[in-house]
Amino acid sequence: LLIHKYNSNGELQWVRLIQTSYNGLIHFDKEGNLLITGIFQNSVDFDPGPGTFNLNGGGARNLFLLNNVELLPF
Repeated sequence: LLIHKYNSNGELQWVRLIQTSYNGLIHFDKEGNLLITGIFQNSVDFDPGPGTFNLNGGGARNLFLLNNVELLPF
């Protein structure tokens, strides 16, 4: 899942890459916050950089909700 944000001039502001088989929804709320839901199985690394932020689902199908993706610390 590749997520990117551009400003009103078309300039790239940020990019996030989440290694998952995406099956979910992308939505902007009234305040313009980006909300992403999806499903993952086993584990997924939500850190798009060289570090890791793994969530482990233990082999089962699990839901995730990301809010304010641009504020993630990686």
